[in-house]
Amino acid sequence: GLDCSGTAQYITRETRGVELPRTSQQQYAATQPIDWSEAKPGDLVFPAGTSAPGHVLVLAGVEPNGQIRCFEAQQTGVPLKFSTYAPSGYVVHRVP
Repeated sequence: GLDCSGTAQYITRETRGVELPRTSQQQYAATQPIDWSEAKPGDLVFPAGTSAPGHVLVLAGVEPNGQIRCFEAQQTGVPLKFSTYAPSGYVVHRVP
């Protein structure tokens, strides 16, 4: 099983051919913040209000009502799931 940063690393490598660092903190530092209006599937989503996030999600898309839909591994050994959140509690980063 993969944890959240391992899931982000795997999805990014398989879909974009880009190798991300291992931890969510390193992934946050290695990617660029963007505005939600520029967000697209595959971007990384982090909890807002921290420069060293302990969690990362992978954006699957933005729903018509503005909610964000993400791939998420809550912890190692728990199946990957789709989660829906309000973007106000999160920031989005572009993978280079």
